[in-house]
Amino acid sequence: MGSEVFMVQAPLTNNGTIIYGRNSLSFCCKEISYFSANENGTTKFSTVEVTSTGPTFAYILNGTCGSNEKNVSISTLFADKKPEKGLSALDLTKLVLERAENADGALDVVTKLIEDYNEEVSVAQYSFFICDMNTAYVLDIFGNLWAAEKITEAFRAFSNGFGVTTKIDKKSENLGDKLKDLGLYDGSGELNFSHAVSMTASESKWPCEEPTSGFNAQQMFEVLRCSAEKSSQDIASSFVGVLKEPISVHWFTGTENPRESVFKPFIFTSDVRISPLTTIKSEEDEPLLRQLHSNRKWDQVGDLLKTLEKSCVDEVDGFADNVPTPELDELLKDCVEAEVKFYR
Repeated sequence: MGSEVFMVQAPLTNNGTIIYGRNSLSFCCKEISYFSANENGTTKFSTVEVTSTGPTFAYILNGTCGSNEKNVSISTLFADKKPEKGLSALDLTKLVLERAENADGALDVVTKLIEDYNEEVSVAQYSFFICDMNTAYVLDIFGNLWAAEKITEAFRAFSNGFGVTTKIDKKSENLGDKLKDLGLYDGSGELNFSHAVSMTASESKWPCEEPTSGFNAQQMFEVLRCSAEKSSQDIASSFVGVLKEPISVHWFTGTENPRESVFKPFIFTSDVRISPLTTIKSEEDEPLLRQLHSNRKWDQVGDLLKTLEKSCVDEVDGFADNVPTPELDELLKDCVEAEVKFYR
């Protein structure tokens, strides 16, 4: 399971906004699902039961990528070798979105959970990109050991693999000593976390023209399309998050191949509703949106759908500086249902 992620932040974005885009390489990302805030969070998973921490936040999820109402966003970069008893990357993603109020809190949620529930060292290997409106991290996990790097560059690309090398801003307690005990680090020289755990650090380049001042969501759409065009792997779905005050906007394709898909906006409101066309019914293998999209005749509808996407961007730009209003409750739903009319 993996993905590629591209992030741009100040000073290249306006008003301190963080914009990040993800192309998912995993077909677990078929559904777009919304989860309301609850009095009690998820506690039972396939192999473990975790302790509840009380009320949860609302969140939207597309596979192992999502955002919550507190502007916390998380995306799995890499996941392999889930422990026989422990939490998967998807489990951790859901728990972060339920519980974290900011990026530092998200880091605390993940790392405490793996230390408490993923006991088998050298089994689970996960890498996450985590951010809020102000801060971004890449977090690499090896068993119940971890290291995180705070992203300070104005833009950065991550591919399917580990991302933390020698710049380690947060880490497991006594990380170096524990790696020594495992025979993974001899204590000489600067600790390189990816190298110590025998993971090749992901070396990603920006796939097209590098970002400049005023970088926006539409430009991130094109970054993902450019990357997909150059990729040897199929893209299952794509996502762009624009995290800013007072309204963050989350853009989803919900369909394969961003070159022949359109991004549709979602905004958290007090009574938000999404379309059932993006979720899987018990008797289906994939959402109706994806089923209809798979039979698309892009040469006939592509230009019209890109016009629809551009009008959505313009409309969102027009109200994105105001507090959420009831007219935004069904924003994603309306866009999905407008799109499928082109496929029927």
